[in-house]
Amino acid sequence: MAIPSRQIGWSTQANLLWQISKQLERLTCVTACGCGTTTTTTTIPPTTTTTTTIPLVFTDSLFQECPQPCGSTCGPFLFYYNVWMTQECIDTFPTIGCAIWNNEEGTSPFNDGTYNTGDGTCIVITGGIITNIIS
Repeated sequence: MAIPSRQIGWSTQANLLWQISKQLERLTCVTACGCGTTTTTTTIPPTTTTTTTIPLVFTDSLFQECPQPCGSTCGPFLFYYNVWMTQECIDTFPTIGCAIWNNEEGTSPFNDGTYNTGDGTCIVITGGIITNIIS
C-alpha cells in the first residue's frame, strides 16, 4: 500500500508516524527484492464518428447538351444529361457549390467544362462542382 504524501501543517506526532510508515514501506520493498513503480493506466473508449450522407436524386431534366455559346438559347431539343444531385441542388438549380454526379453513389463527378443549360445560361463545372454561372 502506498503511503500518501506528507502534508503541511501536520502535528509533530503525525510527521513522526508518517516517517515510520515510509521506513516500513522501504523495508518491505527491500525484503521483497525491490518495489516497482506503480503505473496507472486510463482506458478511453473509442470515439464514435457518425457520418450522415445526403441521398442523391436522379434527374434528366435540368440541363441539356447545347453547343450554342453562353447567352444563346438552344433551338430544338437535343438531349438532357442523366445526372445525380441532392434534392436541394435540384430545387435551386443552377447554384454555385452544388455537386453534379454521373452515378448514384457520388463517386464519379460530372465532367469539367462549360455547359449551356439550354436557356442561354451557362454553368462552369470543375471537379463535379458548379463553380460559375454565366448568363
